[in-house]
Amino acid sequence: MPDTQHPAPAKTGITEDGFLTDCWYLAAPSAELKAGKQHRIMVLGEPVVVGRTPAGEPFALRDICPHRLVPLSAGQQLETDGEWALQCPYHGWRFGAGDGVCKMMPSLTDDSPYDPSKVKVRRYPVHEANGAVYLYVSHNPRSEDAPAVPPPDFGPLPDKP
Repeated sequence: MPDTQHPAPAKTGITEDGFLTDCWYLAAPSAELKAGKQHRIMVLGEPVVVGRTPAGEPFALRDICPHRLVPLSAGQQLETDGEWALQCPYHGWRFGAGDGVCKMMPSLTDDSPYDPSKVKVRRYPVHEANGAVYLYVSHNPRSEDAPAVPPPDFGPLPDKP
C-alpha cells in the first residue's frame, strides 16, 4: 500500500558536468536586487539575468536575446501593456519579466501578420524567502510546469562579515 503521508521525493536530473537539475539554486540575497534593476549571474554554465521589477517582483530569465544573442541584462525594464518587460538593448525586443514571452518587436508594423508572442526566452521560477532569492533549474528548458521540488527553507541568510 502506498504511503500517502510521505510521498516519494521528486527526482532530480544531472548535467553533463555533474550538476543537479530539477532543484533550487541561490540567485542572490534579496537586498542585492534593487527595484527596476537587473544583473547577470551564471547558473550551471548558463547566463541568467536576475532582477526585480519596479513593482518589487523578483524574476529570472535566460540572459540571451534570441534575436541577436545580446545579453538582456544590459537592457532596461519598461512597462508594456501593463506588465514589466526587459528590453534588449540592441533592437528593442521586450520580454515579459514574469513569463519570458516577447511582448513587443519595434520593427513590426501594425499590419504585420507575425505574432511576437511566439518568441520566448527561458524563464526560471523564482522564490523569495528569508532574505534570499532562489531560482529553479529544470532539466527541460521548455518546461512550463511548476517545480516538483518545494523551495528551500534555510532560515535567514547570515550577515556579511
